[in-house]
Amino acid sequence: MDPKARKFVHLLPHSHTDEGWLAKSDDFFTGADTSIYSGSVKDILDTVILELLLDKTRTFAYAETKYFKMWWDLQDKEMQEKVRNLVKTGQLDLVSGGWSAPDEATTTYDQILDNFMIGQQFLQKEFKHHPTVSW
Repeated sequence: MDPKARKFVHLLPHSHTDEGWLAKSDDFFTGADTSIYSGSVKDILDTVILELLLDKTRTFAYAETKYFKMWWDLQDKEMQEKVRNLVKTGQLDLVSGGWSAPDEATTTYDQILDNFMIGQQFLQKEFKHHPTVSW
């Protein structure tokens, strides 16, 4: 192999924490139901935000606005301001903007639009953020 030839691996850390999948959303957020999953969405967000704050080269894409708002509401003003800065700098990419993933029982056109409207209203209010990627 040519020593000048380089191969790159791109890692895209992201979340996939469906609301209502195998557990009540509150239990999945807090980790109260350990019969299905050992951990919690809250722990994921606590850890990710800490790591983003410690290393400016790290990024994370997060899609589930409902869980993010649950976590957000538990944070003090100082942490909220730090997270706003992470969003502003692009370290924390709040993608999709849907309240939940569109496959979460929002099967009609109107429900999908409502789902995105609710999530994106929160992101606009708190971060002045409009997601550019969705699925």
